[in-house]
Amino acid sequence: MTRHEFEAEMAAARAALDEILRDASPSALLKPRTIQAWSCADVLAHFAGYTRSISDQLAGIRGKDRSGPEYEAPEDATTDEYNEIVVEHWRERNLQELLEEEGAAFAALIGEVLELPEDALADETRYEFAGGRSLAHILPNNSYAHYRMHLPELMAVLRPSPSAATDGSQA
Repeated sequence: MTRHEFEAEMAAARAALDEILRDASPSALLKPRTIQAWSCADVLAHFAGYTRSISDQLAGIRGKDRSGPEYEAPEDATTDEYNEIVVEHWRERNLQELLEEEGAAFAALIGEVLELPEDALADETRYEFAGGRSLAHILPNNSYAHYRMHLPELMAVLRPSPSAATDGSQA
C-alpha cells in the first residue's frame, strides 16, 4: 500500500459513511441498543477512538502534541475495555462534538499518513506501537476496513430498505 492508495481507500470509506449519515436525525443516532449494545453514535465514537489513537501515535513520533481526547485507558486495556472507555467518554458529551471529533480524527489520520516517507508503510520495525507489524498491515483494520466492517450495521439502522421498513423487521 502506498500513502496515496491509503488516502483513496479512506476517501471511499468517508463518502460511504457520509452518505449513510446524510439526513440522520440526532434521535436516530442516539437511539440505544440499535447495533447490539451500541447506538449509532457509539459506533461513531468507536471509529473516532481508533482513528485518533493511530493518528496521535504517529503525530507523537513526529514530536507533535496529541490532538484528540485523553481517554485515560490503562496501557494494558483489552480491546473491549478500550472500546467501553471510548464509548463512555462520548456518551457524556454532546453529539455534535462527537461528530466533529470523528471527522477530525479521520482527517488527522489521513494527514499523518501522507506526512510519512513512502517506505515507512512497509517497515515492520519502524513503529513500536505496531508490535512488529508494518503500518500497511495495521492501518486498514484501524481505519477504512474498520469503517467498512461497521457501515452495513449503520446502513441498516439509519437507511433501512423500504421493504424492511414496511415488514417490521427493523426495530
